Amino acid sequence: MASYPAFQVSPEEAAKGKWYIATAATNHMTRDQSVISNLKPVTGRVVGGGNGAGLQVHGSGAVNTETVAIPDVWYVPGINCNLVSVGQLCQLGLEVSIFRGVCTVTRASDGSVVGKAHRSGAVYEELFAIVGVYEGAQHASEEEDELSRTNREQSR
Repeated sequence: MASYPAFQVSPEEAAKGKWYIATAATNHMTRDQSVISNLKPVTGRVVGGGNGAGLQVHGSGAVNTETVAIPDVWYVPGINCNLVSVGQLCQLGLEVSIFRGVCTVTRASDGSVVGKAHRSGAVYEELFAIVGVYEGAQHASEEEDELSRTNREQSR
């Protein structure tokens, strides 16, 4: 019986740093440590690779580039491309729909479109940022940073 990978992107495409919508991904993941801010080490966590091999999760942080703004992204050096987890998007109150070759991410609260990806071969490539979705998370992070600064100053 033939075996087929669940998710396959050519090395050339993966090298472009694109983000791909993944219905089977447990978490958002990237192999590019340089795009992650506030990277926190993670130990003892392994994800299944497309070939069935386990891949070590080395850390977790936020990705904020010109094209994507995503919190809670796992740093997995062994993964072959950047993945956006549909499950994680849904946990944030977003809806993901796929129709006629377009994957659309909308806010469930008001129906506003926050991201789109178009089908390219067998995968959906992220074409523009999921922007504004995580403003609350970013604001909370800024508040935590301010609280940490205040606590450090008070302890001096």
